[in-house]
Amino acid sequence: MGLSNIEYSYKLASHLTFGLRGTSGKSRLGDYDLTGNSYGAVTRWYQQPALENDSWYFGATVDKENFEVKTSSSSTEYKANFKEVVVGIGGGYQWFWKSFNIGMGAYITNRENVDLKDSQGNNYKDSVGSRSAIELTMGGKF
Repeated sequence: MGLSNIEYSYKLASHLTFGLRGTSGKSRLGDYDLTGNSYGAVTRWYQQPALENDSWYFGATVDKENFEVKTSSSSTEYKANFKEVVVGIGGGYQWFWKSFNIGMGAYITNRENVDLKDSQGNNYKDSVGSRSAIELTMGGKF
């Protein structure tokens, strides 16, 4: 089914929003299986009035992540669990219509790479992780 995300953002001031969000599920990314969840908060400052006009935005995120990542090589399973608080900063652009919006952005995070290990403690050939994140949002306004 993939990872499912939900976010609820509230307009705090003319150009500022604050939201709570969560992610849960299972996904396959290349050779890796990713299972778990995260929850956190996001704030965005918009150049134009928030949730009303198409606008560039600056964003900051903080999420508590709890994921397991697995892969196999030569019939040996390698896995790692990572439970960390991840902070991100970045920006993007959001388009608004009467009750619908789409946004695209990019963030730099403090996410650490993790080493996958087999049952004997041997490392898999590569660490996994990324210090960047891409954001694609679609939503409604009520």
